[in-house]
Amino acid sequence: MPRDLHFGEVTGVAVNSKGHVFVLSRGNTSGPAYAAAATQLLEFDRDGKFVREIGKNLYAWSFGHTVRADSRDNIWVTDKGSTWWLSSVRRGGWRWCSAASRKPPMKKPGR
Repeated sequence: MPRDLHFGEVTGVAVNSKGHVFVLSRGNTSGPAYAAAATQLLEFDRDGKFVREIGKNLYAWSFGHTVRADSRDNIWVTDKGSTWWLSSVRRGGWRWCSAASRKPPMKKPGR
């Protein structure tokens, strides 16, 4: 990992079909413990080599709660502090952003 990144409280770990590991951590110490910069989503390849930080300083990264990978390798994150859930797109960016009071579209692939 880069020297300026550190694990904090890890609240979720997910693995996609390629064996990449996604770690949701509250380790960003550049801001308050409960603020937009507190949560980090870190990606590691199947050998454990750091790949990237996803969504650095994203507004919804307030107090990360869970992460999971679906069968299409989209990464789903829920954030307890901002009450948002998000789904990443394999190419980068976000496909869905919504308040957590609404249920995310968790339909089975192909439906």
